[in-house]
Amino acid sequence: MTMTRQNPRPLQIQQAKQPQLGGISLEEIVKSMASNTLQFQQETRSGLKNLENQVSQLANMVGRLEVQNSHTFPSQLEKNPRENTRAISLRSGKELEEPH
Repeated sequence: MTMTRQNPRPLQIQQAKQPQLGGISLEEIVKSMASNTLQFQQETRSGLKNLENQVSQLANMVGRLEVQNSHTFPSQLEKNPRENTRAISLRSGKELEEPH
């Protein structure tokens, strides 16, 4: 089987045209997206840093409050745990009942 070659068309090298979307080139869109992404990342990092600072401040405040509340103040009376005691045991083993 013999193959005959048809006259090949001359290759025309065309400069790739950038697609246009409403007058904005694809390259401009990509640059804009990259810029917006970078700005978003910076704002996110800044926001996270602020949150870290606030959480740290809250942790410090809670720590200080825990230290303050570890000491009992006269206005913060504790209920007597022996209030409902009905009998007293002596060393000798004898039990005394509380009068009713």
